[in-house]
Amino acid sequence: MVSAKFAFTVLVALFSLGSCCLWVKSATVEVFHDESADSWSGVLLTKCTKKGTVDILKTAEEQTKWNKLAAGCAAAAAICQVVLMWVTY
Repeated sequence: MVSAKFAFTVLVALFSLGSCCLWVKSATVEVFHDESADSWSGVLLTKCTKKGTVDILKTAEEQTKWNKLAAGCAAAAAICQVVLMWVTY
């Protein structure tokens, strides 16, 4: 039982750390507008920054991808905590 408690405690810590890192990535990711690949079809929303022109829609898609991964890690940490509680009592 002690090894199971330790293993699930480590898993909770790792999944929590992974979730934190992925959410930081999600909050800071930017996708820059590619002038050469622009075919002028659809909606083009951009924001000019010091780094360049950010494509808002593609940035939102990229943030969604990272948010899904972060939420998966957070869910895995929660499941590990449930198992840890079950093993403990």
